[in-house]
Amino acid sequence: MCRSIPWTRLLCLVAIVYGLSGSPLVAAVGAPAELKKIHIILVFDTLSDLEEGLRKDQQRLENLIQETIPDTRASVKVLTGNDATREKILSCCRSLKVAPGEGVWFYYGGHGATDSSKGQYVNLKHGPLLRSELRQALTEKKADLVVLLTDCCSTHIPLKGPGKGGVVSRGKATTLPATMSWLLFRSRGFVDITAATDNTAWGDIKDGGVFTRTVCASMRKTIRELDRNGDGCLTWQEFFPTLRNQTQLTFADWARDMRKQDQPVPVTVQIPRSYSLGEPLLTQGNTHPVGSLKSYAAVSLQNQTEKVLGFRYRWSNESPTGWKRGDLKAGSQLLVLAEVAGPINDNFELLIEFDGRHGTGRLIPRVWKGKGKPTLADGEPAVVSSMSK
Repeated sequence: MCRSIPWTRLLCLVAIVYGLSGSPLVAAVGAPAELKKIHIILVFDTLSDLEEGLRKDQQRLENLIQETIPDTRASVKVLTGNDATREKILSCCRSLKVAPGEGVWFYYGGHGATDSSKGQYVNLKHGPLLRSELRQALTEKKADLVVLLTDCCSTHIPLKGPGKGGVVSRGKATTLPATMSWLLFRSRGFVDITAATDNTAWGDIKDGGVFTRTVCASMRKTIRELDRNGDGCLTWQEFFPTLRNQTQLTFADWARDMRKQDQPVPVTVQIPRSYSLGEPLLTQGNTHPVGSLKSYAAVSLQNQTEKVLGFRYRWSNESPTGWKRGDLKAGSQLLVLAEVAGPINDNFELLIEFDGRHGTGRLIPRVWKGKGKPTLADGEPAVVSSMSK
Protein backbone atom coordinates (compact mmCIF):
# COMPACT_ATOMS: atom_id res chain seq x y z
CA MET A 1 0.00 0.00 0.00
CA CYS A 2 1.36 3.41 -0.95
CA ARG A 3 1.17 6.39 1.32
CA SER A 4 2.38 9.96 1.11
CA ILE A 5 5.35 11.15 3.17
CA PRO A 6 4.61 14.16 5.44
CA TRP A 7 6.46 17.32 4.37
CA THR A 8 8.26 17.49 7.74
CA ARG A 9 9.69 14.04 7.12
CA LEU A 10 10.84 14.98 3.64
CA LEU A 11 12.68 18.02 4.97
CA CYS A 12 14.38 16.04 7.70
CA LEU A 13 15.43 13.37 5.19
CA VAL A 14 17.05 16.08 3.08
CA ALA A 15 18.87 17.26 6.22
CA ILE A 16 20.84 14.00 6.29
CA VAL A 17 23.11 15.67 3.72
CA TYR A 18 24.98 17.22 6.67
CA GLY A 19 26.54 13.82 7.32
CA LEU A 20 28.26 14.04 3.94
CA SER A 21 29.16 17.71 3.94
CA GLY A 22 30.25 17.91 7.58
CA SER A 23 27.93 20.77 8.57
CA PRO A 24 24.14 20.76 8.98
CA LEU A 25 22.01 22.72 6.52
CA VAL A 26 19.29 23.57 9.03
CA ALA A 27 18.86 27.15 7.81
CA ALA A 28 17.78 25.81 4.42
CA VAL A 29 15.95 22.57 5.22
CA GLY A 30 14.87 22.66 8.87
CA ALA A 31 11.44 21.39 9.90
CA PRO A 32 9.40 23.09 11.15
CA ALA A 33 10.31 26.69 10.37
CA GLU A 34 12.14 28.74 13.00
CA LEU A 35 10.15 30.77 15.49
CA LYS A 36 10.55 34.50 15.01
CA LYS A 37 11.56 35.19 18.62
CA ILE A 38 12.13 33.59 22.02
CA HIS A 39 11.08 35.40 25.22
CA ILE A 40 13.48 34.47 28.04
CA ILE A 41 12.90 34.84 31.79
CA LEU A 42 15.83 34.08 34.10
CA VAL A 43 15.11 33.88 37.84
CA PHE A 44 17.86 33.49 40.46
CA ASP A 45 16.96 33.64 44.15
CA THR A 46 20.06 35.60 45.16
CA LEU A 47 18.63 36.47 48.58
CA SER A 48 19.09 32.82 49.52
CA ASP A 49 22.25 31.28 50.95
CA LEU A 50 23.16 30.19 47.40
CA GLU A 51 23.86 33.73 46.17
CA GLU A 52 27.51 33.37 45.13
CA GLY A 53 26.90 30.24 43.08
CA LEU A 54 23.71 31.66 41.57
CA ARG A 55 25.60 34.73 40.38
CA LYS A 56 27.90 32.38 38.44
CA ASP A 57 24.85 30.58 37.01
CA GLN A 58 23.32 33.90 35.98
CA GLN A 59 26.52 34.96 34.25
CA ARG A 60 26.85 31.59 32.52
CA LEU A 61 23.26 31.69 31.19
CA GLU A 62 23.50 35.33 30.11
CA ASN A 63 26.75 34.58 28.28
CA LEU A 64 25.17 31.59 26.53
CA ILE A 65 22.24 33.71 25.36
CA GLN A 66 24.43 36.62 24.27
CA GLU A 67 26.85 34.38 22.39
CA THR A 68 24.31 32.16 20.62
CA ILE A 69 21.12 34.18 20.05
CA PRO A 70 21.17 37.47 18.10
CA ASP A 71 19.63 40.40 19.99
CA THR A 72 16.82 40.73 17.47
CA ARG A 73 15.68 37.14 18.10
CA ALA A 74 15.26 37.30 21.89
CA SER A 75 13.90 39.38 24.76
CA VAL A 76 15.48 38.72 28.16
CA LYS A 77 14.13 39.53 31.61
CA VAL A 78 16.18 38.75 34.73
CA LEU A 79 14.62 38.59 38.21
CA THR A 80 16.94 38.47 41.23
CA GLY A 81 16.94 39.69 44.83
CA ASN A 82 13.62 41.22 45.93
CA ASP A 83 12.19 40.69 42.43
CA ALA A 84 12.41 36.90 42.84
CA THR A 85 9.05 36.47 44.57
CA ARG A 86 6.05 34.33 43.69
CA GLU A 87 3.91 37.33 42.78
CA LYS A 88 6.54 39.09 40.65
CA ILE A 89 7.55 35.90 38.84
CA LEU A 90 3.95 35.03 37.93
CA SER A 91 3.28 38.64 36.96
CA CYS A 92 6.33 38.63 34.69
CA CYS A 93 5.17 35.43 33.00
CA ARG A 94 1.63 36.69 32.51
CA SER A 95 2.72 40.09 31.19
CA LEU A 96 4.75 38.65 28.32
CA LYS A 97 3.57 39.83 24.92
CA VAL A 98 3.86 36.61 22.93
CA ALA A 99 2.87 36.86 19.29
CA PRO A 100 2.07 33.93 16.98
CA GLY A 101 5.26 32.19 15.91
CA GLU A 102 7.13 33.00 19.14
CA GLY A 103 8.33 30.94 22.12
CA VAL A 104 9.11 31.25 25.83
CA TRP A 105 12.09 29.94 27.84
CA PHE A 106 11.96 30.12 31.65
CA TYR A 107 15.02 29.24 33.78
CA TYR A 108 15.17 29.14 37.59
CA GLY A 109 18.12 28.72 39.94
CA GLY A 110 17.72 28.42 43.71
CA HIS A 111 16.20 26.18 46.35
CA GLY A 112 13.39 23.74 45.64
CA ALA A 113 11.61 20.71 47.08
CA THR A 114 8.64 18.41 46.50
CA ASP A 115 5.40 18.29 48.49
CA SER A 116 3.71 14.87 48.52
CA SER A 117 0.33 16.29 47.47
CA LYS A 118 1.15 19.51 45.60
CA GLY A 119 4.23 18.40 43.69
CA GLN A 120 7.53 20.20 43.17
CA TYR A 121 7.91 23.84 44.14
CA VAL A 122 10.65 26.45 43.96
CA ASN A 123 11.42 27.43 47.54
CA LEU A 124 12.06 31.15 47.27
CA LYS A 125 13.40 33.26 50.11
CA HIS A 126 10.10 35.19 50.04
CA GLY A 127 7.94 32.04 49.95
CA PRO A 128 7.21 29.02 47.75
CA LEU A 129 5.97 28.92 44.16
CA LEU A 130 4.42 25.69 42.91
CA ARG A 131 5.75 24.27 39.66
CA SER A 132 2.13 23.74 38.61
CA GLU A 133 1.52 27.50 38.98
CA LEU A 134 4.56 28.21 36.81
CA ARG A 135 3.36 25.77 34.16
CA GLN A 136 -0.06 27.37 34.03
CA ALA A 137 1.29 30.93 33.83
CA LEU A 138 3.67 29.96 31.01
CA THR A 139 1.37 27.76 28.94
CA GLU A 140 -1.60 30.15 29.05
CA LYS A 141 0.40 32.44 26.74
CA LYS A 142 -0.29 29.87 23.96
CA ALA A 143 3.27 30.12 22.68
CA ASP A 144 4.33 27.60 20.02
CA LEU A 145 7.13 26.48 22.35
CA VAL A 146 7.48 26.74 26.14
CA VAL A 147 10.68 25.53 27.84
CA LEU A 148 10.78 25.33 31.65
CA LEU A 149 14.14 24.40 33.19
CA THR A 150 14.87 24.51 36.93
CA ASP A 151 18.18 24.00 38.71
CA CYS A 152 16.86 23.18 42.17
CA CYS A 153 16.34 20.26 44.54
CA SER A 154 13.30 17.99 44.39
CA THR A 155 13.68 16.29 47.76
CA HIS A 156 10.44 15.50 49.57
CA ILE A 157 9.88 18.29 52.08
CA PRO A 158 6.32 19.27 53.10
CA LEU A 159 5.28 22.71 51.89
CA LYS A 160 5.08 25.34 54.65
CA GLY A 161 3.81 28.93 54.63
CA PRO A 162 2.56 31.05 51.74
CA GLY A 163 34.54 32.10 44.63
CA LYS A 164 35.30 33.68 41.57
CA GLY A 165 34.50 31.29 38.73
CA GLY A 166 36.04 31.55 35.31
CA VAL A 167 32.90 32.33 33.28
CA VAL A 168 34.09 34.45 30.37
CA SER A 169 31.93 36.00 27.65
CA ARG A 170 32.99 35.45 24.04
CA GLY A 171 31.03 38.25 22.40
CA LYS A 172 27.62 38.79 20.83
CA ALA A 173 26.00 36.38 18.40
CA THR A 174 25.34 37.48 14.84
CA THR A 175 23.95 34.14 13.67
CA LEU A 176 21.97 31.38 15.36
CA PRO A 177 23.93 28.11 15.88
CA ALA A 178 22.17 24.98 14.65
CA THR A 179 21.75 23.46 18.12
CA MET A 180 20.06 26.56 19.54
CA SER A 181 17.96 26.83 16.40
CA TRP A 182 16.55 23.34 16.87
CA LEU A 183 16.09 23.49 20.65
CA LEU A 184 14.64 27.00 21.03
CA PHE A 185 13.33 27.98 17.59
CA ARG A 186 12.31 24.80 15.74
CA SER A 187 10.96 22.72 18.62
CA ARG A 188 7.26 22.84 19.50
CA GLY A 189 5.13 22.05 22.54
CA PHE A 190 5.97 22.11 26.26
CA VAL A 191 9.40 21.13 27.61
CA ASP A 192 9.66 20.71 31.39
CA ILE A 193 12.91 19.53 33.04
CA THR A 194 14.33 19.80 36.54
CA ALA A 195 17.86 19.20 37.81
CA ALA A 196 17.33 16.15 40.05
CA THR A 197 14.92 13.27 40.52
CA ASP A 198 13.46 13.33 44.06
CA ASN A 199 16.86 14.37 45.33
CA THR A 200 19.33 17.22 45.79
CA ALA A 201 20.68 19.44 43.02
CA TRP A 202 24.27 20.39 43.80
CA GLY A 203 26.70 23.21 43.07
CA ASP A 204 29.29 25.46 44.67
CA ILE A 205 30.14 29.14 45.06
CA LYS A 206 33.03 28.94 42.59
CA ASP A 207 31.25 27.54 39.54
CA GLY A 208 27.53 27.47 40.36
CA GLY A 209 25.13 24.59 39.78
CA VAL A 210 26.20 21.25 38.32
CA PHE A 211 22.99 21.18 36.24
CA THR A 212 23.32 24.75 34.93
CA ARG A 213 26.92 24.29 33.83
CA THR A 214 25.86 21.05 32.08
CA VAL A 215 22.89 22.74 30.36
CA CYS A 216 25.13 25.49 29.00
CA ALA A 217 27.88 23.10 27.89
CA SER A 218 25.37 20.76 26.23
CA MET A 219 23.64 23.59 24.37
CA ARG A 220 27.01 24.49 22.88
CA LYS A 221 27.48 21.01 21.39
CA THR A 222 27.08 20.46 17.66
CA ILE A 223 24.18 18.74 15.93
CA ARG A 224 26.55 15.92 15.01
CA GLU A 225 27.17 15.26 18.73
CA LEU A 226 23.48 15.41 19.71
CA ASP A 227 21.55 13.93 16.78
CA ARG A 228 20.76 10.45 18.11
CA ASN A 229 18.98 9.00 15.06
CA GLY A 230 21.06 10.59 12.31
CA ASP A 231 18.19 12.39 10.56
CA GLY A 232 19.82 15.81 10.68
CA CYS A 233 17.17 17.12 13.09
CA LEU A 234 17.38 17.70 16.85
CA THR A 235 14.54 17.47 19.36
CA TRP A 236 14.39 17.71 23.13
CA GLN A 237 13.75 13.94 23.14
CA GLU A 238 17.23 13.56 21.65
CA PHE A 239 18.84 16.31 23.71
CA PHE A 240 17.64 15.16 27.13
CA PRO A 241 19.61 11.86 27.24
CA THR A 242 22.83 13.81 26.69
CA LEU A 243 21.84 16.33 29.38
CA ARG A 244 20.86 13.52 31.78
CA ASN A 245 24.01 11.48 31.17
CA GLN A 246 26.42 14.39 31.34
CA THR A 247 24.87 15.82 34.51
CA GLN A 248 25.56 12.50 36.24
CA LEU A 249 29.17 12.42 35.06
CA THR A 250 29.75 16.08 35.93
CA PHE A 251 28.27 15.50 39.37
CA ALA A 252 30.50 12.45 39.97
CA ASP A 253 33.63 14.47 39.16
CA TRP A 254 32.42 17.44 41.20
CA ALA A 255 31.52 15.29 44.23
CA ARG A 256 34.91 13.55 44.15
CA ASP A 257 36.70 16.90 44.21
CA MET A 258 34.45 18.20 47.02
CA ARG A 259 35.17 15.15 49.15
CA LYS A 260 38.90 15.65 48.57
CA GLN A 261 38.40 19.09 50.14
CA ASP A 262 36.57 17.47 53.10
CA GLN A 263 33.25 18.92 51.93
CA PRO A 264 30.33 16.61 52.76
CA VAL A 265 28.34 15.29 49.80
CA PRO A 266 25.88 12.77 51.29
CA VAL A 267 24.34 11.60 47.98
CA THR A 268 26.02 9.55 45.27
CA VAL A 269 24.19 10.62 42.11
CA GLN A 270 22.27 13.53 40.57
CA ILE A 271 19.92 12.55 37.75
CA PRO A 272 17.79 15.20 36.00
CA ARG A 273 14.09 14.48 35.50
CA SER A 274 11.91 15.28 32.51
CA TYR A 275 8.20 15.91 33.00
CA SER A 276 7.65 16.71 29.33
CA LEU A 277 9.91 16.92 26.27
CA GLY A 278 7.76 18.71 23.73
CA GLU A 279 6.31 17.40 20.49
CA PRO A 280 8.24 14.67 18.66
CA LEU A 281 9.04 15.03 14.97
CA LEU A 282 7.32 12.64 12.60
CA THR A 283 10.72 11.21 11.69
CA GLN A 284 11.39 10.10 15.26
CA GLY A 285 10.88 6.56 16.56
CA ASN A 286 12.89 3.37 16.62
CA THR A 287 12.19 0.68 14.03
CA HIS A 288 13.18 -2.94 13.91
CA PRO A 289 16.27 -3.68 11.84
CA VAL A 290 15.50 -5.07 8.39
CA GLY A 291 17.14 -8.08 6.77
CA SER A 292 20.81 -8.43 7.67
CA LEU A 293 20.99 -5.11 9.52
CA LYS A 294 21.87 -5.24 13.22
CA SER A 295 20.86 -2.95 16.06
CA TYR A 296 23.20 -1.91 18.87
CA ALA A 297 23.00 0.20 22.01
CA ALA A 298 26.22 2.21 22.14
CA VAL A 299 27.94 4.56 24.60
CA SER A 300 31.25 6.25 23.72
CA LEU A 301 33.21 6.84 26.92
CA GLN A 302 35.75 9.66 26.76
CA ASN A 303 38.44 10.10 29.42
CA GLN A 304 39.45 13.76 29.54
CA THR A 305 41.31 13.39 32.84
CA GLU A 306 45.06 12.96 33.20
CA LYS A 307 44.84 9.52 34.80
CA VAL A 308 43.74 6.02 33.88
CA LEU A 309 40.07 5.46 34.72
CA GLY A 310 39.13 2.09 36.11
CA PHE A 311 35.47 1.18 36.10
CA ARG A 312 32.94 -1.63 36.10
CA TYR A 313 29.77 -1.73 34.02
CA ARG A 314 26.75 -3.77 32.95
CA TRP A 315 23.60 -3.20 30.94
CA SER A 316 20.37 -2.80 32.87
CA ASN A 317 18.88 -5.99 31.36
CA GLU A 318 21.84 -8.09 32.53
CA SER A 319 22.12 -10.00 35.79
CA PRO A 320 23.04 -7.95 38.90
CA THR A 321 26.09 -10.20 39.14
CA GLY A 322 27.08 -9.58 35.53
CA TRP A 323 29.42 -6.64 36.10
CA LYS A 324 32.45 -6.39 33.77
CA ARG A 325 35.70 -4.49 34.31
CA GLY A 326 37.21 -1.87 32.06
CA ASP A 327 40.08 0.61 31.94
CA LEU A 328 40.35 3.84 29.99
CA LYS A 329 43.72 5.52 29.48
CA ALA A 330 44.05 9.28 29.89
CA GLY A 331 42.82 11.08 26.79
CA SER A 332 41.41 7.93 25.21
CA GLN A 333 37.94 6.72 24.21
CA LEU A 334 36.13 3.40 24.48
CA LEU A 335 32.95 2.18 22.80
CA VAL A 336 30.66 0.05 25.00
CA LEU A 337 28.17 -1.98 22.94
CA ALA A 338 25.16 -4.25 23.42
CA GLU A 339 23.42 -5.90 20.50
CA VAL A 340 19.66 -5.46 20.86
CA ALA A 341 16.61 -6.85 19.10
CA GLY A 342 14.34 -4.07 17.87
CA PRO A 343 13.56 -0.79 19.62
CA ILE A 344 14.56 0.05 23.18
CA ASN A 345 13.16 2.59 25.62
CA ASP A 346 14.87 4.95 28.05
CA ASN A 347 14.75 2.28 30.77
CA PHE A 348 17.50 0.44 28.90
CA GLU A 349 20.64 1.92 30.43
CA LEU A 350 24.36 1.38 30.86
CA LEU A 351 25.10 1.10 34.58
CA ILE A 352 28.64 2.27 35.30
CA GLU A 353 30.74 2.81 38.43
CA PHE A 354 34.11 4.56 38.22
CA ASP A 355 36.91 3.83 40.67
CA GLY A 356 37.29 6.73 43.11
CA ARG A 357 33.83 8.14 42.31
CA HIS A 358 30.83 7.20 44.40
CA GLY A 359 27.51 5.98 43.05
CA THR A 360 26.18 4.25 39.95
CA GLY A 361 25.72 6.24 36.76
CA ARG A 362 22.70 5.29 34.61
CA LEU A 363 23.57 6.34 31.07
CA ILE A 364 21.08 6.27 28.21
CA PRO A 365 22.75 4.79 25.11
CA ARG A 366 22.36 5.80 21.48
CA VAL A 367 20.82 3.19 19.16
CA TRP A 368 22.72 2.38 15.97
CA LYS A 369 21.41 0.24 13.09
CA GLY A 370 23.36 -1.03 10.11
CA LYS A 371 25.73 -3.65 8.78
CA GLY A 372 28.82 -4.51 10.80
CA LYS A 373 29.27 -2.66 14.08
CA PRO A 374 29.08 0.99 15.15
CA THR A 375 32.18 3.13 15.61
CA LEU A 376 33.08 5.57 18.38
CA ALA A 377 31.34 8.34 16.46
CA ASP A 378 28.07 6.40 16.54
CA GLY A 379 27.80 6.02 20.33
CA GLU A 380 26.23 8.40 22.83
CA PRO A 381 29.14 10.58 24.06
CA ALA A 382 29.83 10.30 27.79
CA VAL A 383 32.67 12.57 28.87
CA VAL A 384 34.55 12.05 32.12
CA SER A 385 36.60 15.12 33.01
CA SER A 386 38.45 16.58 35.96
CA MET A 387 36.68 19.48 37.66
CA SER A 388 39.99 20.59 39.10
CA LYS A 389 41.65 21.08 35.68
